Amino acid sequence: MTSVAAPMSPNGPKMNRPWGPIAWLATLFQNLGLSAQFLIAAGAVLSVAMGGMAVWSAVIVSETALKSAAIASSTFMDLVIEPNVQSLLTSDTLSVAAQDQLDRALEEAPLDNRIISVKIWGLDGTIVYSTHRDIVGQKFETDEIARAAAGEIVASYDVMDEDDDEARFERETGLHVIEVYAPLHHYGTGKIVAIGEYYENAQWFEEQRDRSRELTWLVVGGTTLLTLGALFLIVKKGSRTIALQRAELRIRVREAEALALQNDQLRLAAEKDRHDAVDANEKLLSSLGSELHDGPIQLLSVVALRMSMFRRAIARFGQADDPSLDTERMEQIASEVLDNLRNISVGLILPEIDGLSLGAVIELAVVRHRQITGAQVVTHIADSDVEASRSTKICAYRVVQESLNNAHKHAGAGSVMVTSAVTNESVRIAIADEGHGITPTEITPSYHRLGLNGLRNRVHALKGTIEIVSPAVGQGTLVIVELPLQ
Repeated sequence: MTSVAAPMSPNGPKMNRPWGPIAWLATLFQNLGLSAQFLIAAGAVLSVAMGGMAVWSAVIVSETALKSAAIASSTFMDLVIEPNVQSLLTSDTLSVAAQDQLDRALEEAPLDNRIISVKIWGLDGTIVYSTHRDIVGQKFETDEIARAAAGEIVASYDVMDEDDDEARFERETGLHVIEVYAPLHHYGTGKIVAIGEYYENAQWFEEQRDRSRELTWLVVGGTTLLTLGALFLIVKKGSRTIALQRAELRIRVREAEALALQNDQLRLAAEKDRHDAVDANEKLLSSLGSELHDGPIQLLSVVALRMSMFRRAIARFGQADDPSLDTERMEQIASEVLDNLRNISVGLILPEIDGLSLGAVIELAVVRHRQITGAQVVTHIADSDVEASRSTKICAYRVVQESLNNAHKHAGAGSVMVTSAVTNESVRIAIADEGHGITPTEITPSYHRLGLNGLRNRVHALKGTIEIVSPAVGQGTLVIVELPLQ
């Protein structure tokens, strides 16, 4: 015999991993579809269950057939053998005449073609009759004799012990046999006087058992296949529906992700446009302030200067009392217009705030208001070094500027307080005055008041909140604004 050695791995002999095939099968099973997994799992479970049921049914059928054979054999003994052993009530042996009579009775029995041998045992285990005379008179101890002596019918199939001398002849036939032990009674007293042993050719029993097994397996197998097929079709349909729904769900998820991405892009674009709008508005205001300063203000300055020179010339040459030449009043009006335009120009031009913190921007708005109006403003600015976006700083500056201007022009307030605090990534600014207050109608957004509407638009553009509170006329006004830091 020729053998070929397996090549050695360069890393040494490969370790045998008994769990490798099992893990591979588990992975392969998980990669299968739902219907295939069900077919394999349900097929295995149903096969085991139905196989067990078939085996159990075959065993029950075999036991039932064996019991039927035992009952039939016992009946045969009662009818054929028992009448010939009545003498054993008073004797331990059968006469030769009784044995010959038993031989004739067995030859005339309708089951002689199935009978292999018959024995009659005494209650002490001595064989008093046998179709094979060589063992008559011998004594053997068996459990079956003891059980039959107690009144039990004992039947067995194909149980032939090799060291059992009393069954030597039956064993030598090579046939499968049914062995039955049945008690034999005395007619008058009903006592058990002997034990009859009956060996029957089991060919009919085997044929009946095999037919029963085949029928049982056929019925169980057909039932299993029909059940598995019906369940598989149901699961296959459900699996197909789940697969379609899963594919549709994946499409919907991709669409939702695309929409979410598009929404994020739109939101970022809207945020950029909002900040750009704020910057553009401030550039427009600054440009307008510069135009006012370089245009009308310069011209009015020239007019005021010429009127002053004209008034002095009139004073030198006379006619200074002419009412139509009241140039002093005209000069005063021009100066007032000039001051107003300068204030407007200064208010429109936003100071440089890029390098300032949020608190410094609020303080700058208050300082400019003091310089222009000379009003008294008390400040409580918390967290003055907090950084914020440029849009937030611009809005905070304009909120303080507009609120202080309103308090100075309309409220008649002598003292105003400005406070700020940073909480939850936002800044809270409050401007309170002790002026005349405003009516609820003036607070509503629909009221045509450019200052308040401008404040609301600025705050809402940054997704902030604004609240204007005036408890009653004469009790002052409180403006509360909350803006995001970024």
